[in-house]
Amino acid sequence: MARLFDNTLSQYLEVNAAPVTVHPVTLACWFRSDDIAALQVLMSIGNLGGTARWQIVAGGTTVGDPVRAQSFQSNGANSTSDSLTGYSANTWYHAAGVFALANSRIAYLNGIAGTEQTTSRTVAGLTGATIGVRYAVGARGDYMSGHIAHAAIWNVALTPVEIAALAGGVLPRHIRPMDLIAYWPFNDVYQTLAFSRYGSGERQYKL
Repeated sequence: MARLFDNTLSQYLEVNAAPVTVHPVTLACWFRSDDIAALQVLMSIGNLGGTARWQIVAGGTTVGDPVRAQSFQSNGANSTSDSLTGYSANTWYHAAGVFALANSRIAYLNGIAGTEQTTSRTVAGLTGATIGVRYAVGARGDYMSGHIAHAAIWNVALTPVEIAALAGGVLPRHIRPMDLIAYWPFNDVYQTLAFSRYGSGERQYKL
């Protein structure tokens, strides 16, 4: 099962509570984009009224179409780790971003780590989480065009072996379950946070 997001209808999912507010954190999901020319936010934890956030994106506006793990400060300064390879349209991929410390972020595509980016970025004042959209400075953008499934958040830095297991098909609830703080498989079976907002054509998820 998966959730289809239509960017032309501005569809997204959002919860007005940050599941984690300090390092470390891991974001991961499966995605199938139908657009490799646009920047599409897969998952984000951020300050919904400001700029600070962690996010993983399908970087269709970047040469090579990598998955990107990005840390933004409240002043807009940001740093990015890119996956070593890129994604193609209409194909399923596994994406992950591991934000171990203020000076450590690594993007993964299909279980393969990109280069760790080590510029120190202070990500603070986080107030919510999104799937399929960027919400910053009170405005939404960079909508997902395609499917997302098994979106999950851990309050630990998963290891390369654990990320590879997720990319190999192991369900998030079987990877450090005591540290799994949010999981949305999008099959109406196991939701750990209720979304309080949703875009056009999307219904609210309930516990």
